[in-house]
Amino acid sequence: MYCPRCGWHNADNVVLCANCDLQLQSPPAGTPQQPYGQQVPGGQYQHGYGASWDVPNYLAWSIIVTALSACCCGTCSVLALPFGIVAIVKSVYANNKKLAGDYYGAVADARSAKTWALVCTILVVVLLVLSGIVAALESD
Repeated sequence: MYCPRCGWHNADNVVLCANCDLQLQSPPAGTPQQPYGQQVPGGQYQHGYGASWDVPNYLAWSIIVTALSACCCGTCSVLALPFGIVAIVKSVYANNKKLAGDYYGAVADARSAKTWALVCTILVVVLLVLSGIVAALESD
């Protein structure tokens, strides 16, 4: 029997899902069961085991900091933009692995995306402060 919440394959005689502890009810005799990753009644698509995981992918943060680094002056863009691009790629990998059911891979890529986005954010802030200091010294 497949759990309707998380898609976990349980034995037919269990009362609770082994993955998410949802109380399972046996379907009436002759009712076909929905296989993993299929359309369920109500139109909600089940993405497999990873559908209920709370693994952040840091995609919004990665996009924002990459856009900020691209909009800054030339030096900041050249130094920080590659870090932001890697953060976006790792964020997308984390999301894809989550949907594919690879929990540990999703967590690893999410941590990597967070690290790259943090490095990019620090670089953007430091370079903006330095460029502000240089602009203030030049105006005197």
